[in-house]
Amino acid sequence: MTRPRKATALLEMSGSIKKDPKRYANRADEPRPTSPIGDPPAEFLKETKEAQTKLRIWHEIIADAPDGVLTGCDRMMLANACRIQGAIEGGDYSAALLGQMRTYLGDMGMTPAGRSKVAAPKKQNGATNPWEEFAQLRT
Repeated sequence: MTRPRKATALLEMSGSIKKDPKRYANRADEPRPTSPIGDPPAEFLKETKEAQTKLRIWHEIIADAPDGVLTGCDRMMLANACRIQGAIEGGDYSAALLGQMRTYLGDMGMTPAGRSKVAAPKKQNGATNPWEEFAQLRT
């Protein structure tokens, strides 16, 4: 089986496109989703324990995902990942669910292999880390 095609956003963040632009020239006209991920599905907002678990997972994945990877086009994949992780946390440790969750996390750049393919975006002008200022004071 062939290796799945890596998302262009991940290639851009890793610097692959800058390194070899000719290799990715066929992706120049690829649609670039810009819409935000948006709100969680209505089913996650119910007052049940299962729904609250899925909502917690939704927010955890969004917070942990590399910046710029998840967009509005990824809502269904994210919702399905939350459903699967909710089932796993509920005690369903089937190989199929674990494998599907690993695939989703890899697609979102959230596995060790996935992270190795993503470079952190550069800081915006004016954005500072207060710990960096503290570290500079100590030197």
